[in-house]
Amino acid sequence: MAFYADIFLQFLRLGLTSFGGPAAHLVYFERRFVAEKAWLTQAQYQQLVALCQFLPGPASSQVGIGIGLQRGGSAGAVLAFLGFTLPSFVLMTMAGLFGLHWLGPAAMQGALCAVAVIVAHAVFIMSTSLTPDWPRRIFAVIGFTAFLLVQHPALQLLILLIFGLTGAVILRPTAIAANTALETPTQPGLLLLLVFAALLIGLPVMSITWSSEPLLLMFDRFFQAGALVFGGGHVVLPLLEQQAVGAIAQNEFLAGYAAAQVMPGPLFSFAAYLGAAAGHGISGALVATLAIFLPGALLVGAIWPWWYRLSQCRALLGAVAAVNCAVVGLLAAGWWQFVLPHAVTVTWHWLFIGSGLFLVLRGWCPPVLLVPLGSLLFAIGASI
Repeated sequence: MAFYADIFLQFLRLGLTSFGGPAAHLVYFERRFVAEKAWLTQAQYQQLVALCQFLPGPASSQVGIGIGLQRGGSAGAVLAFLGFTLPSFVLMTMAGLFGLHWLGPAAMQGALCAVAVIVAHAVFIMSTSLTPDWPRRIFAVIGFTAFLLVQHPALQLLILLIFGLTGAVILRPTAIAANTALETPTQPGLLLLLVFAALLIGLPVMSITWSSEPLLLMFDRFFQAGALVFGGGHVVLPLLEQQAVGAIAQNEFLAGYAAAQVMPGPLFSFAAYLGAAAGHGISGALVATLAIFLPGALLVGAIWPWWYRLSQCRALLGAVAAVNCAVVGLLAAGWWQFVLPHAVTVTWHWLFIGSGLFLVLRGWCPPVLLVPLGSLLFAIGASI
């Protein structure tokens, strides 16, 4: 029992302190579970990150589920998901139930600037790990440029596939470590894939048949969003906005999205806010959250054990290295396209972001303190 409790508590701690979105989360996971706890090797962790970039859904949450699966089987995967998601789920559900009028616009803007610093720092840390030489740095720059130009989820997946095929030829290693994988508990992978396919096809039919059931309709819409979006939380925003039309006002939707960016944990917990704010209360928050996370969880649970068995293939390792480079480019492009536009609304916001990044890189300010510090400073500045 203590073994499983440790898995839950480790992820709960991260769920309470992991600000900054998926780029930051991946760094926190690497620091905790590779460097400190040694639950995975560096090679295993990089392979898991690459796999989750290929799959639809929230990449950082899927990486957490994969780590839990590696550590404690199916029970470990569930506990990892619950621990990491619970804090943001509770906070976003409360925001949906009671509104966000208590948080002033100045404090929210300060928090968004702090998030920009955290994500930039996380991208820098990832780049030092995943792009240690010039060939891989060039791959990352090409990926950054490509993802800036291409924003359609299907085309982004195509870019990742092209990177993988190119890396299989160019970046394949000359030698393979004797053992890059730990023993993974046997998982009913085929069954999980069948459940995913059945829900993806069957839910739209069920929602037409039982169209008077609002929670079933909500489950269908959020499951589709989680199953068809690649690239993480920011990419799912347009789909969720379409699903929320008529359910909540546009200004409430944007306020909830802004709040989700400054919460710890996964950005997909925004679904809890939408489910609660749409008038369905805690039940709506639970249904929406389960539905949007379920597709990615089913897929990583089905494929991750097989991914380990394939890890001795040189071509596959080259493909993984190239995809990791593309991941750095993707996260950097996401910071530029989705984080900065919300954070920088006037020129002097750049001064705060630059100063904050300098302090974090020098080790003079922990990243976790930036969000409350930014909110406080901006709120004080607005009141003067």
